Amino acid sequence: MHEMGITAKQVTISTIFPGAIKAFHKHSIQTDWVACVSGNVKLITFENRDQSIPSSKETISQLTTTCFGEKKPLLVRIAPETYHGYTTIGNEPATIIYITDHVYNPQDEFRLPWDFAGAEIWGIDHK
Repeated sequence: MHEMGITAKQVTISTIFPGAIKAFHKHSIQTDWVACVSGNVKLITFENRDQSIPSSKETISQLTTTCFGEKKPLLVRIAPETYHGYTTIGNEPATIIYITDHVYNPQDEFRLPWDFAGAEIWGIDHK
C-alpha cells in the first residue's frame, strides 16, 4: 500500500442496500480510499466554502458525482474536509471497502443530513 501513497491504519467493509443513502459526513484529518467490490454505487462529494459548519447548500463548492463498482472498478481517494455520501445504483446491495490513514475517531467525524445538497442529486425518489 505504501507504493500507492496509502498508510493504512484501518480497513472497514460496509454494505449499502438499494434505496439507502449513507450521507453526509467528513473528517478533518482522515483520508479515505474507497473501492466498491460488489454492486455499484454513486458517491457524491463536496467541500464547504468557508470551512465553518454549513448552514445552507449555497456554501457548497466542488460538488462531484462518481459512479463506480463492478461495472467500473475504481479506487477513489476522499481527502480530509470533503463531505461524502453513497447510495446504490440498481436493485442490488453494494459492498464498499474503505481504507483510512487514521483509526476511527468519532470526534473527527462531522455530519450533515442526507438531503443537505438537495434530494434530487441522488437521482432517486427517497421517501
